[in-house]
Amino acid sequence: MDKSKISASEYRSFTGLRDSVSNNIDNFAKSFEDALCVLTSDDLAPLVELVAWCESPNLFFTRSNEGSVTFSRSIQASHFVFNIERVDGVNPLANQDPGNFSPLGAELENIFPTRGTNSYPYAYEHIAQVFDHPCAPDVIAVHTAQHKYDTNLGNHGSLGVIQARAPFIACGPGIRRQGFVDDHCRLVDVAPTILKVLGVPTVGGIGPGGIFQDDGLYLTRQDGRPVDRILEPGFNPQRVLVFLLDGCNANVLYDRCEGGELPHISGLINRGTAFRHGAISTLPTVTLANHTSLMTGCFPAHHGVLHNAWWDRQLNRQVVTESITTWHTAMDWLTPATETIHQALKRSRPNSVTYSVNEPADSGATWSTFEFFRQGKQMDIMPDLAGPFPLAHPEVADFSPHTRFGVVADTMALNHGTGLWSGELYGQTMELPDFCWINMPLIDSVFHDTGPHSELSRLALLETDARIGEILAMVERRGVLDDTAIFLVADHGMEQSNPDITESWNPYLERAGVKFRDEAYGFLYINP
Repeated sequence: MDKSKISASEYRSFTGLRDSVSNNIDNFAKSFEDALCVLTSDDLAPLVELVAWCESPNLFFTRSNEGSVTFSRSIQASHFVFNIERVDGVNPLANQDPGNFSPLGAELENIFPTRGTNSYPYAYEHIAQVFDHPCAPDVIAVHTAQHKYDTNLGNHGSLGVIQARAPFIACGPGIRRQGFVDDHCRLVDVAPTILKVLGVPTVGGIGPGGIFQDDGLYLTRQDGRPVDRILEPGFNPQRVLVFLLDGCNANVLYDRCEGGELPHISGLINRGTAFRHGAISTLPTVTLANHTSLMTGCFPAHHGVLHNAWWDRQLNRQVVTESITTWHTAMDWLTPATETIHQALKRSRPNSVTYSVNEPADSGATWSTFEFFRQGKQMDIMPDLAGPFPLAHPEVADFSPHTRFGVVADTMALNHGTGLWSGELYGQTMELPDFCWINMPLIDSVFHDTGPHSELSRLALLETDARIGEILAMVERRGVLDDTAIFLVADHGMEQSNPDITESWNPYLERAGVKFRDEAYGFLYINP
């Protein structure tokens, strides 16, 4: 800078700004390193599985108290390829086996898995995608399998296989009849699979990572791929019905089916294919991020709903998507190129009728439960909180406000599901849908409160199976069951936590003098 061309006051202003920026960078670097040291200390090993961060595009770092791995991301044949650049000590992401701890007996033998026994399917891909979002955290802190977050006896959110594994079942026309197979897919594969089953033609759009142009997509932005190995070529049903069992542990569900306790879900498996190792959800393995991934075929950082909550750097404020006051607006955060299944189907078939029951990721639906919430008419459709609740077990409804909410929501799903398929709901004539999505959140509520292996969790599964049976009976009464492909999935798994591991890492960071925001427990923003 030529000081002769500016005034003394302007020069002092510039140097002050320069020094301020320099100090802020130095303060950030110190806080960042302090945070990493605290989180990967031996003291926090029971709480923190690992931390991850990105210091430059396509170069990523993961560290635990036992070692670290640096990995890079490159482009090969229009797809990302991940390469290990350096390992010090034990690579915390070395085991990525999607079949680990399956079936249920294997999970119960490792009820609180350690880092040495756990596995992290697609860990490189799932960590890297987070940092593609402009509001990605500075550090991702992944909690251990045994960590008991808040009062929950059942947990999810981490990379671990039990928390990431959702059930995957498909049956009906266009689906091969294979029963249980030792296989898996990803949640981002579900949307393109459904659209391929429906015979939607492929289009050009944005492929993996949001930067590749691809002509073979089913959505205008798509990270997933159709699960072709379950499809029967030459068969395209007129319609698809999807049940989403929020927070369902796949091992537990399958074990109950094989034990004869869930006749309606078992019937779906007998008529089609169930992946024993499920569908792997994406980091963070939480509700709104993965509901939206299911509906769009995109990773959270690519469809825009990054987490249940995050810090928006541009707006300088917190964004909360999973809240009773914000669920109905969550889709406002979708990136412009993103399509839902509803929108992609209507692009191909403009006169398609699609229904969204209890699902916040509903953009483009012909009819949606959440549209009533947007219009302030939720009390017109909500069941009486005092009951009675059809097919409910009193022990479940009365256990806690959380489980009662789940019963109320699933009762609403039953009312809307049977009403829409019957042809009349709230006095309106409803056409048979081409696509219907039904979200049932009771299992998540009960599995959180009591753990996935409890007696109340068994009762919640029995209730859910009975409600699914009522909806399927209505589809059959309309005479279209044989022309309807049916999918059953979840947004993530659920893992038993250790009630003795209850601390938070936040006080440790505070005592170290680190200034931070911890959004949705695990997305850390340093000196925000």
